Amino acid sequence: EMLAKLFHGDEGKVDRSLSLRRRRKRSDMSASDSGAVSTTTKADDFLHLLGQIQRYSVNTSHPNFFNQLFGAMDPVALAAEVLALSLNTSAYTFETAPVFTLIEREVMHRLGRLVFEGKDEVEDDDEDGIVSPKYDGLMVPGGSLSNLTALHIARHHWLVTNGYDPPIRTRQEDLFDEDDAKSTAGEEAKDNEEKKDEDACFSIAGFKDVAFPAMADQSRVPPRMVALVSDEAHYSFRKAMAVTGIGASNLIAVRTLKNGQMDPAALDEAIRGAKARGLVPFFVAVTSGSTVRGSFDDIDAVVRVCRQHETIDATTGRRHSIWVHVDGAWGGSVIFSRRPDMTTLLAGVQRADSFTFNPHKMLGAPNQTTAFITRHRGLLR
Repeated sequence: EMLAKLFHGDEGKVDRSLSLRRRRKRSDMSASDSGAVSTTTKADDFLHLLGQIQRYSVNTSHPNFFNQLFGAMDPVALAAEVLALSLNTSAYTFETAPVFTLIEREVMHRLGRLVFEGKDEVEDDDEDGIVSPKYDGLMVPGGSLSNLTALHIARHHWLVTNGYDPPIRTRQEDLFDEDDAKSTAGEEAKDNEEKKDEDACFSIAGFKDVAFPAMADQSRVPPRMVALVSDEAHYSFRKAMAVTGIGASNLIAVRTLKNGQMDPAALDEAIRGAKARGLVPFFVAVTSGSTVRGSFDDIDAVVRVCRQHETIDATTGRRHSIWVHVDGAWGGSVIFSRRPDMTTLLAGVQRADSFTFNPHKMLGAPNQTTAFITRHRGLLR
């Protein structure tokens, strides 16, 4: 009954919080509004309390509710959310969440093909009926965390590519060779319930004669790395720079054109200026739907500028590249549109390194639902 009220209840008011603020007494939110001795059961009291919470909250499913960042939740999404909560599981292993694991793989596979290949048709599964994703992806709670993830793996990718840091290897890769991996110890390690935590090893504790990290020259100090965003980019990038330890002072704001787009000429100028000062640009964020005025950066133009600044080290042969991340948290849902005037907004996204969008903003998913996808398979392990 309470859930039905969200979609078919009183349409007279979107927000009753003003009347709530006028009701000073704490007892007004209690099970009984009358002051008489309550004869209700605890179950009745609890249901009444839930009803009061619902009554005085903003009804975001009301037809007159209009927010600049999100709208009503789809009833199908609500049903799925209730089911997911009732199952109360975690998708970090197949053992604890077999169905959700398969769903996640399929969703990320389809999303990766849509973003990086422009294809939305269903592809045949592997022989075992389980799809093998071509791209890495995660569902995260919010666009800010997604942008943090993009910045984090972009830095890791640059450090590994340029020999400052080793790839994060699995415990099995470090402990066992091909024959040893078949041993009992190897099988026990593979069967560990927390195997995903073991996959991301940052400590040498428990390792057997492993020179870790052997493939990186620790005598080399990484250069000062800088990231670039438009001056209308989301504030989460500045926070992400601080959280990752890169430093908020190493975020360069690039001026925008009159329509709110990042100025490609200004981006080129900023990259050249950073290099001239001995800094290393490693990351550029493209905004697809700014929260300032809904502007979309020209992805093709930005990628073109970044690729022009790629260099190959004559000594090591390593490629110094700039990671291009498309922050489509607000406007990225147009990836599903077939309207010509909409599809052009994300022209060039296939050439980006990563992409994010928030289904809860335009697709009726529950808050917070965010998808992050990268073309670099294996980088999120």
